[in-house]
Formats: sequence, structure tokens, C-alpha cells
Amino acid sequence: MAIDETFKDHLRGILEELSDLKPSQQNYRTDVLINETEEISLVDFIKTFYSLENIQPNDDLLFLENYLEPFDNLEVPIEQHPEILIPYGPAILAILGNAALVTEFSLAQHSSAGIRILVAHFSNNPKILDQLSYDRCVMVRAEVAKNTNTPEQSNYRLKDDPFIHVRILAGGDVSDQPADESSLISDIEINLCVCQETYRNEAFEEFFENKSLEYPMLTFEFEEEITEFGYWHWATQPFPNRMQDYSLLESVEYLKGPVPDQYSLNHAGHGINSYSINFRHVFGNIAIFAQSSYGGIYMSEREQVNGWDELQVRVTHILLDHVHIGVGEKNEIKVRKFLIVYSRFRFGDNPELWQNFEGEWKKIESISTWDDLVEYLKVNNVSSN
Repeated sequence: MAIDETFKDHLRGILEELSDLKPSQQNYRTDVLINETEEISLVDFIKTFYSLENIQPNDDLLFLENYLEPFDNLEVPIEQHPEILIPYGPAILAILGNAALVTEFSLAQHSSAGIRILVAHFSNNPKILDQLSYDRCVMVRAEVAKNTNTPEQSNYRLKDDPFIHVRILAGGDVSDQPADESSLISDIEINLCVCQETYRNEAFEEFFENKSLEYPMLTFEFEEEITEFGYWHWATQPFPNRMQDYSLLESVEYLKGPVPDQYSLNHAGHGINSYSINFRHVFGNIAIFAQSSYGGIYMSEREQVNGWDELQVRVTHILLDHVHIGVGEKNEIKVRKFLIVYSRFRFGDNPELWQNFEGEWKKIESISTWDDLVEYLKVNNVSSN
């Protein structure tokens, strides 16, 4: 919806009533505004808000325009985040910066990234800002990094954000990393943000169907968020990348930290005979990393298919029994309780099970088979409900 003069008058009336402590008529009650869902441009809304309020524009907030498509400022040579549209009713409530309204209408969890950006910019509530420091949208996390009310521990986490844009704003190290540092700290561009609505990529199914391979169980929570991030990489987020998964150790260490819910399938390797299909699944209490050899010239195709499909039977069994235990908010970022690691061509046929005991990860040495693992989880991963 375009912001023309008629709509500006409409917004002006809403803002005047909201600023009146004793409005004569409640035409624009907050419970009515929250349901005004016609969409407008985030940047156009911000400009209109300042023009109607006759207050000094917040240049820092308006600078968002330089990072969003459509883009015509050639002085900022960076990749762009897709344009953000927002429902104007919730946007008005968010721009007021009222913590009670944010909580009442769950604006920090709103499906529109633009609403969450406004909350992250205007909020002075440390708890809300900490929650948004985990947000799926890189632009939201950037606003949290700029907000002076953001808790120190939240800002410290953002200094290690995979997106360089956030790290710069949080005061993190953006110089070249030493060789022994994790390459998970990489220069991921803003245009790879995964907060926008995505559509099921047909190549995801075609890759597995054409090769007669099973693909792991895909829960409803992830089905609409699968995005193609380059060649043979389908996931809900762009990091870790394919080669980090292929190398295994770095991705396993990543999964021991606070991580978002995620689903990833990719195929990677090098040379003529060292390739694998890699699978990451994090939801509720359990993080899974599993890989199976596939794609080498000297590998038996039948053995590869059988090995991968057998692995999917094992993984699906575990997911069906445990996937909804310990589930919190959508895309929740937290340290998980259990980590399952399996690599047929690195560790052999035996899985590893790691458990987090009050912040310390310990490998469960009694686990030597999949059956052992299943029995252990049956006893120890029990819903608290």
C-alpha cells in the first residue's frame, strides 16, 4: 500500500489520538491497531512518522535505507537485504517504544522482520533486547548491537556474529582471523539473511529423488524455511557452510554452543574420492550432526545409497521419539542438552552421544551402538511437562 496524502492524514489521526492522554474517542485502540495489517514499506513508514511528528529524524534509523533494496546510493558498496514490508498497525505500536505494548502484543516475536527491527531500535528493555539478539534477521541483530540498552552479554555474543555487518556494530574483531581461529567467523553478506519468506526449493527433493536417496524427516517448523545456499546446500541458515560440515570438527564444536533451531542438508568434499552428504538438525533438546560418504569415483554407489538410507532410518527413529521434547520459541537459540555425532567414513558405524552437564560437554562412553543411544535417550530425555 502506498503512503499517499490520504493515508498520511489517517496516520496523523492515529498518532494524535495515541499522544492524547484523555482521547475523546477511542477510534484507534491498541487492540484495534494490532489488526491493521495492510503492508507498507518500512523505510517509507519511518520517513512518514518523522514528518508527521515534526521531530528531528533519527539519522541512525533512516540509514537503514542504505542496506535495503531498492537501492540507489552508490556510495555504499555493500550487498543489500531484501526490501522489508510491514503491517502499519503493529508498526505504529512498535515505534512508540512502549515495553508494555511490545509484551502485550508479542511484537518482539512478530512475523515481520520490520516490526522486530523497530522494537530492537526503540526498546530500552534489556530482556527484550537480549531476546532479539538471537533473531533470525541480520538487520534486527544489527539494531540490537546499536542499542545502548543492550545487555553486555548480548553484545558480547553479537561480536562473534557470522555476519560482518553485525560484528562491526557490536565492536567485534573484523580483521583477518588467525589460521587457528574458527572460520565460522566469516564475512557473510547481508543479502544472505534468511528472515524473508522462502519457498520450497524443488531442487532439494530432486537431488535426492534422482539419486534414489532418502532425505531426513522434515518437520513442519522447518519445511517453509528451507533455502538454497549455493551448490548442493539446502538449509534454514547459510552457516556453517558445506565444507565446514564436510570437515566435521568445526561444525560439531559449533553445535556445542548456543545455536538456533536449524535444518541443513548438503553435499561436499574434495579430490576424486572424498565426499559426503552432511545433515544437521537442531530442535528442542537434541542437536544432530550426521554424515555418510557419497560421491567419490571409487565408492560403490549401492553401498553409498544403502549406508545413507540406513542412517536416515536411525535418525528418523530418534526424531520421531524426541523432536518435540524441550521445544521453546520458534528459532530459539540455546545450548542443547544432547549432541549426536555420526560419521560413517570418519568414525565407523558407531555413533557418539554427548551430553551437556551444567555447561560442560561430556561424551557418554557407554554408548557404542545406535540401540544403546536410543535406550539412553529414552531414559534421560524426558519431557518436563
